[in-house]
Amino acid sequence: MQAYRIETVLQSDGTVTLSHLPFREGEVLDIIVLARSNDTKPSRSYSLRGTNIQYSQPTEPVAQHDWEASSGSILVIVLDTHIWVWWVHGDSQLSQSRQERLQKSESDGLGISVISCWEVAKLVEYGRLVLPVSVEEWIRQALLYPGIELLDLTPRIAVESTQLPAPFHRDPADQIIVATARVHSCPLMTVDDKIVNYPHVQKAV
Repeated sequence: MQAYRIETVLQSDGTVTLSHLPFREGEVLDIIVLARSNDTKPSRSYSLRGTNIQYSQPTEPVAQHDWEASSGSILVIVLDTHIWVWWVHGDSQLSQSRQERLQKSESDGLGISVISCWEVAKLVEYGRLVLPVSVEEWIRQALLYPGIELLDLTPRIAVESTQLPAPFHRDPADQIIVATARVHSCPLMTVDDKIVNYPHVQKAV
């Protein structure tokens, strides 16, 4: 299926107005809609998938990898799982300089890979992390912190995680988090030496 990008604005009532859509009048296909605010530095965008629409007036299609790279949040930093946990808990293991960087970056977006939710749950399961509330409630609250944006595991990120430039260790969660930062073209904040010493991803310090 051909992928098309249509930029529009998400209204406050959750609706979008579409015009100049691709294909022939009366034809119905699945399309991708990227909705952005009118801000000069929008904090998020919305990807509306699988919408059946009747349309007219042709426009130029774009490749699938182009719209996927453009979808999701406009971010400034991706957080490794331990950074997210330390940030939420106010843990002293998070250096003052990193705390200040996160505070300054809240308005621009702090990305959390969905695999980090899985990692937190596994740490609790193994008894390596003790939370003040249930893991479900902790994740719900932690995703509401200022600037936090949950990042999906997209097909592109899944494939990228298996094709990282060597050498990189074989931890799947780390591979996905690094791939997420690379696909979003954002620096990754981490103190994991295996990632800190990996030259093929930007670091936020």
